[in-house]
Formats: sequence, C-alpha cells, structure tokens
Amino acid sequence: MAKIPSSEIQSRDGNIFPRMSEIAYEEKQKPEYILSVAKAIYSTYANDLGDVPYSGLDNHIDSLRIIARGRQSADQYKKYFIGGKIPSIDVLSAIDMSEKESSDEASRKGHFTGMWEVMSVIPNIKTKVKGEFLGKDVDIKAFCTDMDANIAETLKMNKEWVKIKYKPILNNLRSKALLPPQEGSVDSYEALQDIKAEGGFKENYIKGIEQAISHTEDISDWKLSLKEKLFDDLFDIGCAFAISDYDYQKHKVIWKYIDPKNFGCQYSFQKDFSDSNYCYWFEYPSINNIRENQDKYTDGTKYGLTYEDLSCIANSYRDYGKNDNSLWYKYPQDNMPDISVCEMTIRWWDVELKKKSEYTNPNGRQSYVPYKKGHENSKSYKIIETREKKVYQCKWIVGTNYIRDFGCMPNQSQTLGFTGIKLLETSYIERLVPIAHSFAIQWETFINAMSKAQNDFYAFDAAKLALLSDGGKKYDPLKMIEIMRTENVFFYMGESQGGDGVPIKKIEGTLLTDIQKTLMIMQELLTVAEMLTGISAITMGATPDPNMPVRTSLASINSSNTAISYIHNSVMTIKTRLGEMTIPMLVNLLLIDDKSNKAYAKAIGEDDVYSIIQNKNNIDSLAIKLYPRPTDEMKERIVQNLQFMVQQGVIDGVMAMQIEYQLYRGGNFLEILHKVDYLIRKEKARIANEKQMLIREQTAGNERASQVRVQSAQAIEQARMQADANKEYQRGQANLQVEEAKFQNEIKSKYVDNKLASGESIDKILMDLQSLMNQQREQV
Repeated sequence: MAKIPSSEIQSRDGNIFPRMSEIAYEEKQKPEYILSVAKAIYSTYANDLGDVPYSGLDNHIDSLRIIARGRQSADQYKKYFIGGKIPSIDVLSAIDMSEKESSDEASRKGHFTGMWEVMSVIPNIKTKVKGEFLGKDVDIKAFCTDMDANIAETLKMNKEWVKIKYKPILNNLRSKALLPPQEGSVDSYEALQDIKAEGGFKENYIKGIEQAISHTEDISDWKLSLKEKLFDDLFDIGCAFAISDYDYQKHKVIWKYIDPKNFGCQYSFQKDFSDSNYCYWFEYPSINNIRENQDKYTDGTKYGLTYEDLSCIANSYRDYGKNDNSLWYKYPQDNMPDISVCEMTIRWWDVELKKKSEYTNPNGRQSYVPYKKGHENSKSYKIIETREKKVYQCKWIVGTNYIRDFGCMPNQSQTLGFTGIKLLETSYIERLVPIAHSFAIQWETFINAMSKAQNDFYAFDAAKLALLSDGGKKYDPLKMIEIMRTENVFFYMGESQGGDGVPIKKIEGTLLTDIQKTLMIMQELLTVAEMLTGISAITMGATPDPNMPVRTSLASINSSNTAISYIHNSVMTIKTRLGEMTIPMLVNLLLIDDKSNKAYAKAIGEDDVYSIIQNKNNIDSLAIKLYPRPTDEMKERIVQNLQFMVQQGVIDGVMAMQIEYQLYRGGNFLEILHKVDYLIRKEKARIANEKQMLIREQTAGNERASQVRVQSAQAIEQARMQADANKEYQRGQANLQVEEAKFQNEIKSKYVDNKLASGESIDKILMDLQSLMNQQREQV
C-alpha cells in the first residue's frame, strides 16, 4: 500500500460513483465531476476494495524484498538460540525488526559467540536466474492486418522476383555499358516469401513505427533498468506494473516503472488486469514541485494556487511521512525544509452521453445535424442519444480539492495506459521464505560451532600422577596448574585404587561432529529449494553428482529453463502491451505537437514521421508481434561461422563485417540468413564450375596424351621397321660384296693362270693387279 496521509486529511466523501452514462459531455469536463470520481476511486482504495496484490500489506512486500536481497536481520534468530521459538515462516511477521530480549546471559554461558552475520543462498539463486534472464529479450515488430497492405507487400515481393529473373539480361546490358553488375541476396521465390513473412517488404510508415517503438524502449532504459525491475517484482512478490505516459520535457512517449506498493486498480479476474475500469498510482512531490505546476491546479472556483493555498496544504501535511513536525512550508529563500505531499494520478473508463439531431426537410429527405437545445420541441428533429467509452484522467492532491491535468485524455487508446501481470501462484521468494529462515539458523549454528569447536585433547588423572615419584619426590600439584595453563592439557581427579594404571585419557572434540551435521542440513535445504522453485543447482553452477545419469542432469537443467521462461514470458507480455499502447499515443502526439515532430524526426527521420502522419488512418489495422532477439551466445556462434566462411573463401571479410553489423543492429534475421545462403550457394556453384572446367581440361589433356602415345608407338614401330630394313639391306650389301669379292678373286685367279699360261712375266701381272685394286679403291 502506498504511504497515504493520516486519517485527518483523508477525504472519503466520494463513496458513490456518479451516474456516468447520464451526465452530459460538457458536465464531465468540469472539476466538480472529476473531483467526485477521484474521491470515489480513492475511497475504494482506502477501504481495500481494489485489486492491488497484497493491498494494504506493505510489510509483506518489504519482507519479501529483504529476503530476496539476503538482508534480513539476525536479531530475530537470537531468541531462538537462547531457548525461544523458531521465527514464524509466515511472511507477514517473519521479518520482525522490533527490540529483542538481551542475549548477554546466554553469551556468558557460552551458547553463542556474538558473531551475527546472516548469510543467505537466496541472492545467489536470484542472481543466477536473473543473469540467465537478462541475456534474453525480444524485438517488437508491427504488422498490418489490412488486406490492402498485404496486397501492397505482395506486389513489392513480386517486383523483386521479376528483377531476379531478369538479372542476367540486365547485367549483360550493364556490362555492355561498362557498368558493374548488380548483385542480389536471394535467387528463389521461397526465400522472398520467407522475407515477406518476416516483414521485409513493409510499408515505410510501419517501419517508422517500429523504429519509434525501439527508440521508446531505449529512452525508457528498458534494458538497463525497467526490464530488471519488472523481473525483480515478479520473482519477489509475484506481480509487476508499468505505464505508458508522456514525457513533457522530451516531448515523447515513455515507459515508466510503477512500484506495486504505490499502484492500485479495480479488481480483475484476469492475470493482465485487462478488465479493470480504473487504475491509480501515488507519487510524493514536494511543495516546491507543486509550485512548478501551481497555475494548473483548480478547485472548481479558481485556477492557480496562492501562497496561502500552498501554506495550508503544507501545514496539513507537516505530520506526514518524514516531514518535520515543527516546520511548515515557506519559500526556499527562508532555508526551511520542504514539505512532501501525496499526489494521486487516476485514470478511468467513462461513458459519454452525446446527442445528435436527425433533421427531416419538407421534401422528406433526412440528414444529421448537431444537437441544439429546443430540437426536441420540433417535429422536424428526432433526438438520437449515443454513448461512447472514453478514458478520463486527473492528478489530485489527496486530502484537498485541488486537481490538475483533468478531463478526457487527448490521446485515446484501447487501454488505460497501464499494464501488469499478477502470478496466480506464490512468488519464488515467498516459496523460499522457510528455506531462508532455516538456512540462516543453520548458518549461525555453523559459525558458532566453528568458533567454539574444540579439537581432540588429553586429560591427566591427577590422583594417579600423585602416586608417581619424581626423583624420590611426589609430583608437585602446582606443576599441574602450570602445565594446564601453558600446554592446553587438562587434569581430573580420578579414583586412585584399581582400574587402569595409565594416567592419560584422550577426549574427542566436537569439531567434526557439529560442523558436518550442520553442513549436511544446509545441503538438504538447497535440495528442498530446488524442489520448491524448479531451479536446478546445476544451473546455478553446482557440480553434478558423478553418479547421476546424464539424462537426469539434462532434465534438471530443462526444468530450470522452464521455470525461468515463465517469468521471461510474463515480462515480455508487459513489453508487448507497452508497445501496443505506444502506437496510438505516438500517432496522436505527432498530429498535435510540433515539438514532438521535431524530436522524433531527429530519432527516426523526417520521412518516416511524415509517412506516419500521412497513414494515420491505417494505424488501427496494425498488430504487434514479438521476435526473439538473438542472444549473445547465438551471435557469437554466427560470428564464428562467418569467420570460418571467410577462412574457406566462401565470403570475403568485408561482406562478413556487413552481415555481423546488420545482425547486431537488429536486422531482418531471415534476410541475413538467405543472403548468407545465397553467397554460399554461389560460391559452391563457382567451385563446381571450376571443377567441371578442370575435369574437361583433364579429359582433353588425356585425349591429347593418348594421341601422342599412339603416334609415338607408330613412330617407334616405323623406326624399328626402318632399322630392320636397313639391317637387311646392309646384310645383303655385305653378302653381295662378299660374292663379288669371291667372283673377282676367281676371275683374278683365272686371269693370273691365263697370263702365266701365255708366258707373261710375274711383275707384269702384279702391276696389272695393283692397277685394278687402285681403281676399286677410287670407286669405293
């Protein structure tokens, strides 16, 4: 529950709602009507009739948040250690910060050492789950459900397909004109259909709205603050709220976080409060903040707050909250502390009664004209009453009659401007409250056991030692005291007759027994915490049991992911509602505020702002969808794959950097995927063509080599045959020469015989033979 003023300044005279459907529009714009509705709504809140989860139970929310941070006080556990009861696990009284009984007596008895520092596992569980959650997010995308817009997107897609089909012809013409060829990113109609389904062919005004929503997300600190706060509330207390409002300084729509302690609405049967007809939240401005808008306040009789009015408000609030009781409001130059007040912002659905006249002229023709008083008395006019649902708002200083920013909201939407989620189950922290208390008690036990634990030691029987002699002398008792004080050895007085004669005994310490028992209990508490929340200890970094089957470990991890996704989906549902509320508020703001036009033109561009204004009538046909934003792990894998593709030569380094940049800027993921797929298939086709060319070249080379081999064989065979022929020729010549030589020798022999027979002289014969031999040499 919000911190409301004391009963002396609470106004509860508006317990009955006025008859909204029977009051004219003009009357509903007056302060008297607005103030009566504000007081009536405040009355439902003060009487705890609204649907704020845990309404009126501030201690409940504070207790859960303290336990979630592990900041619970150790004072509540001291009474338990001196014999009291275990702190109640009822959340409403679990964090008892009141004074406790003194534990000095128990400390003197040695029950505990006074080391009271509570350690909790709850922050560790929450931190691990939150770290897993914050790495995931979604992008808000706008889609048009109008048939004409779908036809326009299909036409754009088909035009792109025509360009793809005629790209070879166009590139041929461009090459003749000495122009570079055009490169595409897809080459199939199915890829274009995927890109269309992802919104790749949207109208410019839809893209402009998406950029404006993304800009709103950035200026609202969604990632840095708002998202984490919504998670904390859902995890701690089971509900979370946010509103979509105007930032009059930035002239833009902005998302704001609302603490559930300061928020309320009509009771709702829905988890998202979609059927609530009013909502409200409290803020605590100072009087000096009120002065900034003092000209806007009115009580129905006048506008503006005078110094006397401010002093009256301050004096009524001087006992409120942390205001100093002895001081009241004065101007800042008096160096006096400022005064805080309670201001209530209220929004509600109202029903406006409107009248219009149906006029029938003498010729019987009918037409509608604005209603004027007196039309009901004329037969030519027929009065028609209509009722229209509108959102009204006001800001009211609780306990006064001063309101501002009241009346029908200038930018109407289908919601009250707030969104929230309430879990029907108990929150995670509420389930862990017993674990938090039990673990804290065991931790204190563990610490005190560590500080008080005694190791094993030896004790001497002084009676038996007294019987022993030391050089003829009895053992000196004073020596025993000296040994006990210096050597940590203890003595006891046993019986001197009979029994064991050994005067030494070993006394076991309490170190292992107490510590091991406490550690086992703490480990079991962690196991129970996993059963209560579904969040596995393995997910939080614990080492799996080596004896545990792999399937069991995987099932445990999947259980944690399921538990985390429950809150993740709830937070993203709130983000969806904020995006839906932003669209009509943004369009209306651009239509009526020139400063907003200039502000958004710097953020999303003048062309997109102009396109949004020109298509203002098509805004109602827009729908919102959420697309999972690639996580850092997914982006890292994609970058690694891109680097591998660069190393393999599939794509060049510049193209890989462009794809990576588009991915991190939130580009169309399927378009990027198809682009990479196109480049890969293009590179594969190039490699295949090179292989085919190489195969053809190898085939031609093989054919040429085969021809060369055949020709070489033929040449070799011809050379062999020629050599054989030459050998035969030479052999024949040689035989012929031999035969001729024989023949000549025979002739020469006959010639010599004839010459000798005829009486020739031998010298003459030898001279003739020598002459014949010379002739033959000359012939050779």
